[in-house]
Amino acid sequence: MIKSMLYQIKQRRVELCLKQNDMMLRVGVSRQQYQHLESKGNPGQTPWSKKGSLDS
Repeated sequence: MIKSMLYQIKQRRVELCLKQNDMMLRVGVSRQQYQHLESKGNPGQTPWSKKGSLDS
């Protein structure tokens, strides 16, 4: 599921003719952080493990 979502993020960026640099500026993270997010996600942060989620 995560790989599918990461693939969709990358595909959408490519469809919009945006480079990783464009995205990192829009999101407000470093180049390394964005590359990691797009390739491997953010393993420490899942929607159900975030503080303040409905489950906690």
